[in-house]
Amino acid sequence: MTDKFNINYERKIIWEKDLFLFVNHKTATLCWAKLTIKKGLCDVITFDSHRDFRDGIITQGDLLALDMLPDNKKYLSSKYIRSDLLHFTSSTEFMEWNLLDKERNQVLIEGQHKFFLQNNDNFIDVTFMKNIVKDVYSYYLHQQGNGNSGKCEDINGNDHFFKMSKVEKFAEPDTKFILDIDFDFFTSYDLNYELIPNNKMKDYLELMKRLGQREECIGITIAIEPDNCGSYCNCMKISESFSQVFGDNIMDLVKSLLESSGYTLIDFRNYSIISS
Repeated sequence: MTDKFNINYERKIIWEKDLFLFVNHKTATLCWAKLTIKKGLCDVITFDSHRDFRDGIITQGDLLALDMLPDNKKYLSSKYIRSDLLHFTSSTEFMEWNLLDKERNQVLIEGQHKFFLQNNDNFIDVTFMKNIVKDVYSYYLHQQGNGNSGKCEDINGNDHFFKMSKVEKFAEPDTKFILDIDFDFFTSYDLNYELIPNNKMKDYLELMKRLGQREECIGITIAIEPDNCGSYCNCMKISESFSQVFGDNIMDLVKSLLESSGYTLIDFRNYSIISS
């Protein structure tokens, strides 16, 4: 069983910019904080098959104990959702939590499972609430679940917008941004989690490369997410195509992250051995 709260990441430099790789997409919040503290507040352009946004709701406390709590203690909520729930700014711990404090993050996220849901559904909410980025523009090829856009209030009372669109409607950013890529973008998202054809994958990677090379791009974050792109094997295939198109080999880093997080060459969906 892999740890869904593992927030380890690898960092390297590409085009004189920071590139962060991690298994769990929730780790993006911590990496975005590192980028914006150096380069200033900006938008995020993300390619993902999931919404990863819950309209301003975050959990507080150990997820295992949540069911034992009364409803008014389970959630800290943005004012746009339910007025009868505590607003997140009433949490001193949330207000004082420093996303750049690695040791504290290990305790809160990996140890106590605070603020982030297990399956990454709300990490963009946390990012907005802590005023780490301005707005998030999310593009999907095959989308699962709620595809609605939304908004969230931050600790200063300012609105942040989450906008979700099909990749065919991609709009060029006109302000500085972080490029964020989730490997599950490249899956067909049927029950077999098949990868899209290699030529299509490279076409989208070329788009992402062009974005990453733009002066307005302040950094790149990549979520490997093997649970949502099918397997260890699929992750390695995507990272191989990425390395070819971007001209920078990430395969060793991807392999190291997968194995340190408990993933192996056993396909955990089909329980079959993948040949090397």
